[in-house]
Amino acid sequence: MSSASDQESKGSLRTTNGTSPSSKKTENPETANLNKVRDILFGDSLSGLQDSLGKLEKSILAKVDALASEQSKKLEKLESLVDKKVAELERVLKEEKGERIDRVEELSSSIVDVKTLIAAHVAELSTRQDSVQSELGKSIDDEVSRLSKTIKDLNEELDSKLGRLGDDKTDRATLADLFSELSKGLTGKNS
Repeated sequence: MSSASDQESKGSLRTTNGTSPSSKKTENPETANLNKVRDILFGDSLSGLQDSLGKLEKSILAKVDALASEQSKKLEKLESLVDKKVAELERVLKEEKGERIDRVEELSSSIVDVKTLIAAHVAELSTRQDSVQSELGKSIDDEVSRLSKTIKDLNEELDSKLGRLGDDKTDRATLADLFSELSKGLTGKNS
């Protein structure tokens, strides 16, 4: 077996005409004789091995070429698929970016509208508050004036009644004295 593998390795170095690829056109006569003896002894086996190796080499090369072609096609399909997916993702991202920009613009517009509305409401409330405060202040001032007048009128009336009450008390004392003297006179007691 080792001689067959040696022959295979030697045979793989030979070309189809049985000469070594490294040999030159002019051979040494001894080498030529040795080659002739080798051809005589191993010629049929060697040429069969060379044919088998040639077929095997062609088969392997064909399979490698087919495999390379298949892998190239698969790689092209994969590249095409990746390109499609990347293009799809870019399109989706652009759409989402556009939608987000639109939403941000809508929100910004809404925020500006809300700010304007709030500012208008605040101004209106401030005006109402000022008006209510003014009306409330005027009402309070009017009520204070009315109450002051009422208190003044009541004070005057109280002073008047107190003055009359004092007069009435004095008259009552005098009247009491008169009644007392009258009763003494009627009872006949003179004091």
